[in-house]
Amino acid sequence: MAVQVYGVNHVVIEVDDAQKAVEFYSDVFNLKMLRGGEGAAWCQLGEHQFLAIFWHNGP
Repeated sequence: MAVQVYGVNHVVIEVDDAQKAVEFYSDVFNLKMLRGGEGAAWCQLGEHQFLAIFWHNGP
């Protein structure tokens, strides 16, 4: 049975500094912010796709 992939719904990254990551993706890729919170943010990638950015406080 073959599997057909149509796209990616979302991507999640964990970073040391969520605010700096938001600034980077907004400036370099011109992504639109959807919403944010303490240590988390969501940026629109396409019509139905998004990038989630989360602060990671562990090793």
